Amino acid sequence: MSAPRRNIAVYPGTFDPITNGHFDLIERGARMFDQVVIAVAASPGKRPALELPTRIALAQQVCASLENVSVIGFSSLLTTMMHEQGATIILRGLRAVADRGVVERRVAAVEGGRGERGQRVGAHEVQPPPHLGRVGRGPV
Repeated sequence: MSAPRRNIAVYPGTFDPITNGHFDLIERGARMFDQVVIAVAASPGKRPALELPTRIALAQQVCASLENVSVIGFSSLLTTMMHEQGATIILRGLRAVADRGVVERRVAAVEGGRGERGQRVGAHEVQPPPHLGRVGRGPV
């Protein structure tokens, strides 16, 4: 008899820095999935204000009270990191209607909707509450 399959979600992002909106999504994800991996992307092309180790440490501090949440840094392809974590779900916050399906379309375009070793990869998109939904990319 095989072990029960765990629902492991990855929440990828630059988290430069982690915000209340990110934490809201992380808390909700922690209630929906067996495990949530906060994957802090190196993203040198975005020229983050904070160094990767600092962004990881901040995310670890913010998420310390959530037992089923872990934080890692990564610089590989998203699907490669997901395979390494045993994850098949991408957790994604929606900032605008235009964000719907963006992650799934990108994964499908790159890997035919499948991660390494052919596992199916899906996205779970979460709409933030109105008071946290106005955060966008770029400088404030």
